[in-house]
Amino acid sequence: MKIGNLVATVALTIGGSLGFLAESASAASLIFNQVSGSRADTTVVNYDFTLFPTVEDRSVSNIARGFFEGAIADFTGLFEDLDNSFAFDTANVTIPTLDLRTRLLNPEGRLELILQGNRLRNQGITELALIIDDFSVASLDTLSEQQEAVNSLQYIVENELLGLISGIRVSGPSSDGTGTIVSTLGPAINPGVDTIVIPESSPGNALLTMGLIGAGLGLKRRIQMQ
Repeated sequence: MKIGNLVATVALTIGGSLGFLAESASAASLIFNQVSGSRADTTVVNYDFTLFPTVEDRSVSNIARGFFEGAIADFTGLFEDLDNSFAFDTANVTIPTLDLRTRLLNPEGRLELILQGNRLRNQGITELALIIDDFSVASLDTLSEQQEAVNSLQYIVENELLGLISGIRVSGPSSDGTGTIVSTLGPAINPGVDTIVIPESSPGNALLTMGLIGAGLGLKRRIQMQ
């Protein structure tokens, strides 16, 4: 994990100390994931986003599907279509929030974590699916664990499931102008998750901290893009 580098970036951003966050070792903690990954074949993909486990599942208790509105924050992505499959050639995307849809496919043993939203569709990308092809890789050995991986953001974050993906699928309108949705699937390269844990002594401190961390992550991305 790169927590040390992240904390240093945040400190530079706010120009002060976050020492007040350690007021109580026994207090409840706020935990979230900073996620990144890429794919490099006929469809090039690079992505970076934050996942907070603070959104309720709105799938009406569907044990095989989940829907978390606005769960994805600060999404940045680069998409390049090298074989002219899609309506877009290159899409450089920065989106404040996206929805996360989860899907459990049995008996294939596959878990799909799907990013979607209107602003992503406006770029010619219907969805970005991050796929775990083998339950055993993610220790999803029991039905209850598999259901939690679909219906609980807390479980996804705490078990860093987005760092275990093996495939990336991009879907969007085809280049032939008919509006047909096409998909390409390729292997994931170096999927990564940084887990950040923050002592939460009060709701006010938690909200302030999320803002400070968000500012730091934004600066970190700008530095990496330069």
